[in-house]
Amino acid sequence: MELTSDIETRVERSGEAHIVYVEGEIRLPGAGDLQRVLATTLKVGRRVVLDLAGATVIDLAGLQLLCSAHRTSRAGPSPFELRAAPERLRNTARAAGFDARTLVCPYRRDGACLWKD
Repeated sequence: MELTSDIETRVERSGEAHIVYVEGEIRLPGAGDLQRVLATTLKVGRRVVLDLAGATVIDLAGLQLLCSAHRTSRAGPSPFELRAAPERLRNTARAAGFDARTLVCPYRRDGACLWKD
């Protein structure tokens, strides 16, 4: 069985931020591609905004990747935030237990969580 990636990313600089636009499926097959883009942008020292308006699906690997990027940003020079996450992705996150109201995350400090409503 061949796993194929169905994700496209585009990075734009806007003022003091890098905006990473995602189109398609944030799933295991494309997680490595998105991880490389996020790792590169999180090293720059500017705010990184992940725009999910074009994302259609997210799986557990994708959810873990977003949490990992958030953790990395908290330890480094670049703040990280989600923007325009479709309700279907937020519903998937909640169903998988990624919910700021109930999530027990050892890295969450000062109420900082990607999964706040």
